[in-house]
Amino acid sequence: MLKEYRTIREVTGPIMLVDQVEGAKYDELVEIETQTGEIRRGKVLEVSGDKALVQLFESSAGINLGSSKVRFLGKTLEL
Repeated sequence: MLKEYRTIREVTGPIMLVDQVEGAKYDELVEIETQTGEIRRGKVLEVSGDKALVQLFESSAGINLGSSKVRFLGKTLEL
């Protein structure tokens, strides 16, 4: 099930903290949509309460805390 949030709290290098998250799972794939519509990808490294720590596979440049969207895709990486 796809869940979308605009609650990015912090971005430091390839690591992003997202608040007010429900049902996120370890290793879950994530898409981040920047305010320009560009899609970046990542995965959940850790979930604690309503917070998710996400590792970005691509650059964090252009990710705006207030306007970028984070989508939790409900699936893990498949080969």
